[in-house]
Amino acid sequence: MRDKPSSARPGGTSSRRAAFRRGVGALLYRVLLDRWEPWSLRHLSRWRPDADAALLIASPWSPVVYASRRLVKAGIPYVVDVGDPWVLTRDAPMPTPPPRRARRAERFLWEHAVGAVVTTRAQCERLHALYPDLPILIRPNGYKPVESRGAALTPRPRGDSRLRIAHFGILSASRIDPVPFLADLQDSGRWRSIVFSQFGDDFGVGLDRVPEGVRVEHHSPWPWQAVVEHASEFDAALVVAYPLPALLPSKAVEYSTLPLPRIALTNPDPDDALREHAKAHAGWLVLSNGEPDIGRRVWEHIERSWSTAELAPSREDAWPAVAAQIAEFVTACAGGTSVVPTGL
Repeated sequence: MRDKPSSARPGGTSSRRAAFRRGVGALLYRVLLDRWEPWSLRHLSRWRPDADAALLIASPWSPVVYASRRLVKAGIPYVVDVGDPWVLTRDAPMPTPPPRRARRAERFLWEHAVGAVVTTRAQCERLHALYPDLPILIRPNGYKPVESRGAALTPRPRGDSRLRIAHFGILSASRIDPVPFLADLQDSGRWRSIVFSQFGDDFGVGLDRVPEGVRVEHHSPWPWQAVVEHASEFDAALVVAYPLPALLPSKAVEYSTLPLPRIALTNPDPDDALREHAKAHAGWLVLSNGEPDIGRRVWEHIERSWSTAELAPSREDAWPAVAAQIAEFVTACAGGTSVVPTGL
């Protein structure tokens, strides 16, 4: 029996349907707060909350926007925990959602909040400028404690002519370009070969542009426990900042659990969030593209005799301690206790 002709051929019904769906999608995204708004409308528009207080965690934003309206109606105080800025405090305009609608929704969210949790000092300052009476806690994400299982810092062999750098997590055009950094390392002539191991999608950021002498290895993402256990296979771990200095890559905190030196590729802005985080913690080297002596500084960083204690993560950055701090803050805000904005 012959197979039926496929309707997915060029110009066929499936192609027309796909084009129609793309057109409808593009139209909706000009109207919706985000792609989760239909879910938020369906699940939260008639939600009847029953609690003493609430912690709303964004993003996405539409769920917290719809939840805030129901909480206000029920007279329940809430604190908003925001990882990335949305519209009111953002450096650059967003292609979506509709600016007027988004600003109106976010204003309602903050005007009725009893507190805010942000990731960086810059985010705190911008939000405080708009809402000076709003209690704000600066608290980056925590790291999940991991078992060592024998993972430990392995001394780098003296005279090793290879440099092995790993990046864990996605790379995209929304991050600083790491290729000039890799080119500077190669130009320094300190290593016979440089291997850059990328664990996760790179979304075509241009790692094929690395100079001769730099080899890029692509790997699927690993569970973080496995990353920690195999950390000794590398000389350093790289974290790449966002071009927007107010944003802190979430992986930066988790990198502190790696028993090896860390490198932060940041904006030259002294207020860059990743730069501030790295300088406040041991085991980090902070660099920006175009700075002098990058090769020498990286060489000195990885050749240093690091102790296990120096590279150990801070207990106050672990999730149990972070969760306790946020819970205490929410309780104080919801209970009407005087809370002073932090980091100002």
